[in-house]
Amino acid sequence: MVLVGKVRNARKRYVCDHLLTLGKRLHEMERLFKKRMVPVIRDMFVRFYSYREHWSNAVNCIAELDALCSLATYAKQEGMSKPELLDPAISKTDELNINNLRHATVVFNSTSKTFVPNDV
Repeated sequence: MVLVGKVRNARKRYVCDHLLTLGKRLHEMERLFKKRMVPVIRDMFVRFYSYREHWSNAVNCIAELDALCSLATYAKQEGMSKPELLDPAISKTDELNINNLRHATVVFNSTSKTFVPNDV
């Protein structure tokens, strides 16, 4: 048995030679693992980075879909209406008509019931 390290809190730590050998072996194996994995990981990142435009486009599409789904879910829960788009050939006008307009963040953050919706 060998005394290892400093005496902490009036306790002594004893370790047998076999555990010391295993500890040194483990340390060496971890060092070799890191040495061999660095090139593999570097190559992975280089290959990933070579497709950065594809990944960026995919992430942007997913972010936009997430935002749209969140707004749709919120609108459905709060009983908001959805837009009604009319065919210009049928309506024969180029106008935008909005009734009871509310902004989702104003409705969400409003604690009072005095908010008045607007018509445009």
